[in-house]
Amino acid sequence: MSSRTYRFLLVAGGLLGAPLQAQVCSGFAPFSRPSMRIGFGALFPETATVFGAHAALGVPNGAYGSAALMAVDYKGPGENGTQYSFEGGYQLFSRPNGNAQLCPTVGFMAENTAGVATRMVSFGGTLGGVAGKSGKLEIVPFVSGVGSVLRTSIDYYGYITQRVFNLTVGAGFVVDHVLTVRPGFVIPVGDNLVSPYFAFSVGLNIALP
Repeated sequence: MSSRTYRFLLVAGGLLGAPLQAQVCSGFAPFSRPSMRIGFGALFPETATVFGAHAALGVPNGAYGSAALMAVDYKGPGENGTQYSFEGGYQLFSRPNGNAQLCPTVGFMAENTAGVATRMVSFGGTLGGVAGKSGKLEIVPFVSGVGSVLRTSIDYYGYITQRVFNLTVGAGFVVDHVLTVRPGFVIPVGDNLVSPYFAFSVGLNIALP
């Protein structure tokens, strides 16, 4: 297997399963009315830099969906890829004051780079809640766990199937239920080849008519 393919699999095993954009359960401003969120984010595993844009739609105390388009810059000459993903979830329960949520999630991801194509399905959940408030600023810590199955097709090599699990911890800093700045760490579990890495997202909620 080439070194480029090896680096690709390390990144795929760590990236695919990082949470997409839910609501309070994943540290973002809630969908307090039918609304959408737009934003951007970045991931920084040791073998690549990943950055791009996302959009999400949701209703209060109900279902939500999101999509993301990301560019993957591998740390090697002439290597890059494009990743797109979709996720759906549902608020399973909430504390009476609405300050905590648990959301089961399901997702799909595809990534293409030169000679390599990966498809992934994932299932998991995320738990978050408002831990503190000062004026219009709220701090919303979260933790998520996502299990993923990847199928990677490599030119002149064949198929590789991987099963990975990622734990993500972080906190959203939410201003006036509109703007969210959310740093976090992705921790691959059971895979010594991938080190924990930093992730960063910014989201802006927009009310729908």
